[in-house]
Amino acid sequence: MLRELPYALQKAVKYPYKIARDVQANTVEALFLSAELARSFSEASGVQVALPYRVERTAFESNPIDSRFALALYDFAPALGWRQEAHLKPMELRASLRALADWHAFFWLGHDPDGAKAKLAAGVWETGSYWHLGQQPEGQLAKLKPNWERLAQEFGYPREWDLGARLEGLAVAASEQAQGLDAANGKVAAWANSKYQTIIHGDPKAPNLFFKGEGEVGMIDLQWCGRGIGAVDVAYCIAASADASAFEGGAHSATQALLDEYHQHLLGAFERYGVAENAADAAKVLPRETFQEQVGRLRSCQCWPCGAP
Repeated sequence: MLRELPYALQKAVKYPYKIARDVQANTVEALFLSAELARSFSEASGVQVALPYRVERTAFESNPIDSRFALALYDFAPALGWRQEAHLKPMELRASLRALADWHAFFWLGHDPDGAKAKLAAGVWETGSYWHLGQQPEGQLAKLKPNWERLAQEFGYPREWDLGARLEGLAVAASEQAQGLDAANGKVAAWANSKYQTIIHGDPKAPNLFFKGEGEVGMIDLQWCGRGIGAVDVAYCIAASADASAFEGGAHSATQALLDEYHQHLLGAFERYGVAENAADAAKVLPRETFQEQVGRLRSCQCWPCGAP
């Protein structure tokens, strides 16, 4: 119960919109994990999702601080062979990207013969992930330029860098192209990537990933899952979690190899889950060059290794 958590009480006073957002995030997770599709995905792919034994939720839209949630989930216990890594080394990073490829193909919204995916998508975030403008406080973009000017003065950075204004422009461009949202959180008309949407995990970083043996992957924390393009998950996973050893031999070539591995596994998953009938058709569902362009747009606003695409 949120009211019993000291941090939630403080947040309710200072940032009430964040409490409403937290309630929605917990509702999304409960709905997703309770869906039959989540269980079907885990069984079909071999990716272990933190499936629930029991879910209880009571959300109060008019007074969200009194909302309560209880989820009894699968335990990724070390006794069962599971482990976590602070940063993902090459083996774990590649396994994570393959698991994401399975996820994105399985929940691909362009293939929904019985309408189950559309029903699930209606219950999760309309735009998945936390790291987009729609989930950020109002006025966040406007703070970039004055904050940069303050830092430039304090640390003696050249003013001509104008990093604040540049970041503001890049953030808007990335939001429009990767999430289909403009600076005011409005929908972009005729969004070019709309046909490539799936239900994304939304927060695939190291703390939310578990590993067993050399290739088995487990996933937790579905609070930010929702509609989106798979490149959002891929870019975030690499940027937020990759160990430096994943880029030995050159950041550009190593990153391209990671993107190739994800995309090749995605094409195979398109066939396995009925999105495409054969390899040639699978390659048309999400062409490699389109995927590269999607990741490249996101890379502009994330901390990628120097020289990565």
